[in-house]
Formats: sequence, C-alpha cells, structure tokens
Amino acid sequence: MHNRLAALVILWALPLAGCSAEQPNEMSSALTETDLQVLQTVVRDWDQADESICLHERTNGVILVHSSTARENNPTQIRADIGDQHLPDNLIRAFLERNAASAGLPADFSADGRTIITNVEDRTIFHQTYRFPELYPKAKSFMHFSLPAYMDSGSTALVRFDFGPTHHGATCTYLLRRENDRWIVVWKKTAHYA
Repeated sequence: MHNRLAALVILWALPLAGCSAEQPNEMSSALTETDLQVLQTVVRDWDQADESICLHERTNGVILVHSSTARENNPTQIRADIGDQHLPDNLIRAFLERNAASAGLPADFSADGRTIITNVEDRTIFHQTYRFPELYPKAKSFMHFSLPAYMDSGSTALVRFDFGPTHHGATCTYLLRRENDRWIVVWKKTAHYA
C-alpha cells in the first residue's frame, strides 16, 4: 500500500517540478533537431523578407548567423517588441527559461546554402552600418538567434533574433505552427530601436 501511495505522489509531483514528458527540451539550452528545423524555416522566410535587406545594394547576399544563441531575460522588452501581437505568458516564461544560457549552432547549420555561421566576439560591428559592408562584402545582413521555445505539445514555436546591420539595433519575433511535419510562419514582428 505504501509503495502505491509513494508512486502516486511521485507521478503527481513530476509535472509540478517541471518534469513533464510533453516537452522534454523546453528547459534545456541544448540544441535539438526540432530547433534546427524551426531556425532554418525562419532563415528561409527572413531571406525573402524586405526587412532582411539591411544593405539595399545587396539583395542577393548571404546572411551571417552568429555561432552561439543569445540570452534573453526581459519579458517587458518582448511584449514591447511584438506590439499588438499576442503571446501567452507561459510561452514567454518558457522562452526566457530556455534562453537563460547560450547554446552553440552547428558549423553546418544552413538554410539552402544562404547562411554563413560566424563567431564574432565584437557584435557592435553588426550595428556599424558603415563598417559592415567592408568587413563582410558578400553579406546582406546578420542574425543572432535565441533558442526557440514551444507550447501546445511542441506544435507552436516562438523564436527571436537580433538583426542588422542597423544604426541602433533591431529584433524580430516569429511565432510558428507545425502543420503536416512542416513549420509554418503564423506571424512575425520587427522592432527597430532608436
């Protein structure tokens, strides 16, 4: 009897402790295959977006992607950046928890050969629009991702990234949904800082 009661208590307590089988990687900063699929979908979509052409003379340039993911810790900034779009509180919490630490992107990360992984220590170069073209003559823009966070049993994903070059910095937030084994963009919102 005591063994059954102990087992029931453990099963009841696991979800409260964050040990839900529904999304095993939600709290981990390790990159998963699903993360790579989501990020590649975002890069392909971003490559076609007008906002990705930060240097207007380079519409066919490659996109530089930073080799490590960005850390996120400000829910107020996320809400301000998305304006009138809605994100559930639990998804924002999962996103912030997932991005408490940085993760590395694999060197072979690519979306149709249009990206180059780079490890630039001084990211301020990406905000210097006058230096970016001379330092990266084949690039049209850069992206610095945060890890995706998931909800709805992993069928909805939230992704954010810094992009540029811009004078004062900019971010883009994507919400994606999985349909028939493919990730579909539900909405995206850019924010430029002054």
